Amino acid sequence: MLASHTTGEDYDVCLVDWKMPDMDGIEVTRRVKEYVGPDATIAAMTADAVHEDVVRAGEAGMNVHLAKPIDPEHLF
Repeated sequence: MLASHTTGEDYDVCLVDWKMPDMDGIEVTRRVKEYVGPDATIAAMTADAVHEDVVRAGEAGMNVHLAKPIDPEHLF
């Protein structure tokens, strides 16, 4: 994503899994927003759609929270 940003070819949206082995979605979001800027659109994807996670996603700067499995029609 950073390489695309530096060449002016930004992605329309970044899909970020909520739970990853080395870095969680919150940290990924913070880093993307830091490098790319606040206008980056980030969607959190998680199997657990509990209210607290939705709130934390928003506080981290994620624009939308998607519960897995994701229906492709819903995504578009």
